[in-house]
Amino acid sequence: MNSVQGLSVLVFIVVFILIAVEAIHRTYAALSGAFIMVFIGAVKPDELLQFLDIEILAVIFGLFLLVRGAERSGLFQLTAVQIMRSSRSPTSFAVILLSFTVILAVFVSNIGAMLIMASITITMARSLKIRPQTLLVFQAVVINVGGMTLWTGSIPNIIIGIEGGLSFTDFVWNILPLGLILYGVTIIIFIRMFGDDFTPEPEAEFRDMEFDEWIERAIEVSGIRATGMSLSMASAALVLGLTIVGFMVYERYNLTVEFVALFGGFLMVILQSSDPSGVLRDIDWSTILFLGSLFVMINGLAKIGIIEMLSQALANVLGRSPLKAAVSMMWLSGITSSIVDNIPLSTSLAPVVKDMVVFDSWRVLWWGLVIGANLGGNMTPIGSPSNVITIGVSEQEGYPIPFNMFLKIGFGLTMLYFLISMAYIYVRYGMLGH
Repeated sequence: MNSVQGLSVLVFIVVFILIAVEAIHRTYAALSGAFIMVFIGAVKPDELLQFLDIEILAVIFGLFLLVRGAERSGLFQLTAVQIMRSSRSPTSFAVILLSFTVILAVFVSNIGAMLIMASITITMARSLKIRPQTLLVFQAVVINVGGMTLWTGSIPNIIIGIEGGLSFTDFVWNILPLGLILYGVTIIIFIRMFGDDFTPEPEAEFRDMEFDEWIERAIEVSGIRATGMSLSMASAALVLGLTIVGFMVYERYNLTVEFVALFGGFLMVILQSSDPSGVLRDIDWSTILFLGSLFVMINGLAKIGIIEMLSQALANVLGRSPLKAAVSMMWLSGITSSIVDNIPLSTSLAPVVKDMVVFDSWRVLWWGLVIGANLGGNMTPIGSPSNVITIGVSEQEGYPIPFNMFLKIGFGLTMLYFLISMAYIYVRYGMLGH
């Protein structure tokens, strides 16, 4: 490792520590790290735009437009009301909300799903007078679980699927069952933890009400006006639905995912507002700057060979047994993706796995990589874009999530997920031989 490589790794570690201890705002920390990597020669000034991953940021920007525009229609308020009215107890409320979250994550990118769910959740939190932080953290986690299940569920899945020649059906058959198991476990843990947050300090008139009466009174007090589907809501729902379909079929029509996101966002804004300035003001620019700065640092590490060195090291320690190699790949890629963005990680590791999968028995290695790359991001608050967006939106709306709180929940759940995934791999591909 030369001096530039060593300094670059040191800068990345220092930035992560600054974010972890909340010494300065995460956006300032990431921007400082990106500029320092330019000064030490890891990134050239004319490479900044290239390393920003404009395609990914364009998707995020388009989804921000889509969600903020839909918010203005009242569609999310209506959805929030329907979820609340469908609940007959705090337990059913939790199950309905997380079920809606994971279903949304299967069909929308984890970024879009988190933007939508954060809006709905905060609306309900204000109405029900509950603390939404725990709920938001679990949503970020379960969104990554949902995104893992299908070929189109996450960008790493698309990268791995293309490199490994894995079809949509392959993901349904191999990963969807594991996703359902992990979701069930998450619901059980969430219900136990969320009980404390669902003990608000209501006004005296709330205390003696039945739960459904309390829900109706909470809706009334909140001032939400969502009595039925309006033309504006219908148009917002139509654009959301068309955008989801676009994400599923864009390749058939020679489109790109960023085009679908931007066009969907444009349609949403133009249908919901005659003046786009209001929507643009509502966009979380801090999160976009933070992610862009992270991309500069991570792609800088890839450029100077750090990611490649990591990939080679992983290949050397995986071993000769397909099952052991898959489990090792899951743990190693998962731990790495908790601090390194899973997109460049998947891009670097997929060719390594492809070289190792010379027999059908080694195809299980792909699933180890899928599990690790998607779930590893749950370990830390900056491990995945949905985590970053969760913290950003929550802070923006007045419900800050402490770094340690996210780390405690996310790390614990991820460890449990990996233990369950190990058992799944050994039973499914070892004992059952599928």
